[in-house]
Amino acid sequence: MLQVKFYPRDPALRGGWELNYTDLPIMRYAEVLLINAEAKAELGKLTQTDIDATVNKIRARVGMPALNLAAANATPDAYLANQYSLVTGANKGVLLEIRRERRVELACEGFRFDDLYRWKSGNILAKAPGGMYIPKLGLIDVSGDGVGDIIILKKEITVR
Repeated sequence: MLQVKFYPRDPALRGGWELNYTDLPIMRYAEVLLINAEAKAELGKLTQTDIDATVNKIRARVGMPALNLAAANATPDAYLANQYSLVTGANKGVLLEIRRERRVELACEGFRFDDLYRWKSGNILAKAPGGMYIPKLGLIDVSGDGVGDIIILKKEITVR
């Protein structure tokens, strides 16, 4: 199933693209916030106040935990560090987190190729896309809060 953004959830309001009341965004506020955070981090001028006004504002909207500048820089994500090996310096951890945030927030909006090229990480495109590792069938806690978030069921396929 493909992801569809900016389309009314209420079927009564869906009149097709020409009759739809929802305008397609030219530039999203979340993108502006992420650009601001990334630029300040690259320049070495990023503060926790900046993180709170940008990345954490986006995360708070969907109930995600806040990003802590000192903690992110103290322990950069090893997977992201391997993926973006050119990221170095005092803000390495937070830059990696901003890159993750861009990928999640701007998914399916046409930014990925430009981001990878800008970050000199086009080699990521050479890797075959992978899926999500599912350790078992049944109820799975994805968020780590002890409550099951998704359930993976086995479906028998009958060939006729």
